[in-house]
Amino acid sequence: MRLRGAVVAVLVVLSGGLALVARMGAHKADPVELVKRCDESHPAWVSYQEDIKGQVGARPVALWRGRLAEVRQEAGFVTVTFQLEQPWADYEAAVPVLLRDPMGHDYRQDKVEREESLRRYVFHLNAESGTSALPWVEIHFPHTERRIALGSAGRWKDQPVTP
Repeated sequence: MRLRGAVVAVLVVLSGGLALVARMGAHKADPVELVKRCDESHPAWVSYQEDIKGQVGARPVALWRGRLAEVRQEAGFVTVTFQLEQPWADYEAAVPVLLRDPMGHDYRQDKVEREESLRRYVFHLNAESGTSALPWVEIHFPHTERRIALGSAGRWKDQPVTP
């Protein structure tokens, strides 16, 4: 009888634990909290990946998937465009992205424009960098740091490979 009671107690505990694990896996980020965390996040270049996980949240950052689609330099600013996948394509929040110019100046985006699953990150350059055409920029975004060579027109666009 005692063994039967112990087995029932263990099964109850295990089923409760499984329910908890299932709920944790299904947990979605609170959209309002995610916007707040992204807005308040100020990662450093050298520790970007760890900073955004700590400041925005490891789980939401792990779910971020985006393809760098375009980089453009225009008078005094650079625009970096990403094509995002779910769930970030639906979020109003914009994970912080950093940009570095050839002179070693680091920038955090000044604003983000949202158009369906596209996010355009706008970086206002300082006077020294913004007056001349940049040969390249480095971009820090979730899971990646990438150097992009800009063409003579100050543009780079991802071109899908065709067979």
